[in-house]
Amino acid sequence: MASITWWNRIEPRPRTDDIVSPLQAKIHDPLWLLTRQWQFGEFRGVDSGSPAWVELRERVGAMNQWVLADGGTVSLDAAPLEQQLEREPLTPDLATRAELGQTLSHLLAEAGASDAAFINTYPIVSTLDDATDPVEVRLRRVCAGRVIDGVAAYVAIHAGATSVPPAPASALKAFVDWVESTLGTVGDVADAATWQPARCRPARPSRRANRRARRCAARARRCRRD
Repeated sequence: MASITWWNRIEPRPRTDDIVSPLQAKIHDPLWLLTRQWQFGEFRGVDSGSPAWVELRERVGAMNQWVLADGGTVSLDAAPLEQQLEREPLTPDLATRAELGQTLSHLLAEAGASDAAFINTYPIVSTLDDATDPVEVRLRRVCAGRVIDGVAAYVAIHAGATSVPPAPASALKAFVDWVESTLGTVGDVADAATWQPARCRPARPSRRANRRARRCAARARRCRRD
């Protein structure tokens, strides 16, 4: 049976008279290529190849400051940049209030305490925010007077309000820690200093800002066939 054989030829295309760079045949990430060959066991094959010489260069830097166009600076910590530069105030909906309330009830039960006082002090009320929303209507019908308003309870506990019913301190602390680790600070939270409401994006960093860079360049200068 006749067959058709074709080949794809990959070759460099120099754009200058200097052929040194094209002859190096650089690839974007040679280290990744070598590790993938190692993962798939290609170096164990009969016709496998092995690197004769590898050079690895690495430079690591940390961004510790964001410089605005007007010259102002915003200090950064080890938290993710998105949380520090693009955060927005959280507007809890009814489902979030109920979820936080159920979490507090669960923590109180684990500590051997009742949640009745919290339901009486911080209840989810029956007043509708949007009477045309069938989901809210059904959810309030189930939760009103039966579930703690977790957001109201969190704000009061976090502020150390006198209206907070007596409860094990460990349960209240666990509740506050859980809310802040899951949702962040709930309540009146200002926009990040870098946020531009008119443009709906953070301000760009100035060139004076320290760069956070992690660049790893590896080159296999020469490989030989076994």
